[in-house]
Amino acid sequence: MESKPNKIIEKTQLNKDVYRFVVDGQGSEFTAPGQFARIFSAAGNGTKLVSVSEFDSDRYILIFRADDAVGEELSELKVGDCFEADLGIGNGFDIDAIPDDCIIAGEGMGIPPILGILRRLFMLGKDCKVVLCYESKEDMFLLKPFLNLATELEIFTLDGSNANKGHIYNAIHDAKYVCACASDAVLEWTAARCEEGQFASIEFFDGEGPVFDRAVFE
Repeated sequence: MESKPNKIIEKTQLNKDVYRFVVDGQGSEFTAPGQFARIFSAAGNGTKLVSVSEFDSDRYILIFRADDAVGEELSELKVGDCFEADLGIGNGFDIDAIPDDCIIAGEGMGIPPILGILRRLFMLGKDCKVVLCYESKEDMFLLKPFLNLATELEIFTLDGSNANKGHIYNAIHDAKYVCACASDAVLEWTAARCEEGQFASIEFFDGEGPVFDRAVFE
């Protein structure tokens, strides 16, 4: 896969260390929410995998945390700047396999790709419950689009600062189908509380992802 320049056409700081880029990808190469962009550091700091939030044929949205050298480097870029990236990495989520009345859930940096799933399901006329988990009330981001699209939304924080303390799995009990993006430990508990689902780790990427077989977490 040949890397190419990607021009930032909009930049927003969503909270203290989370940033949103709208990028002109010159034909984005993304085909499913949950796929990745592999971003190359211009300063020789390696690469950073970031899951795509939303995309069309020409533009895409990346939401990332400036929690490492590459993330910090990206956060200093301005509108009009370009970065090198490989796009459309991994399988992403299979939207056609997601039934009506499912639960989609994201925790931390697993929240951005969940928004992409929700928007696709909304366009297909499918109802779903959305469950989000943030570290704290102050760390919340992307709430407005979720409020506009979700028929049912439940929000947790790890510190209980929004009066609803817990992880995404605290809202899932004997569910038929769940799509979730979170840490491995959270996905393990989530998978145990549903019959079927698609699960994408924010900690581990095997070159394809998401993990479709919940037995991986059992």
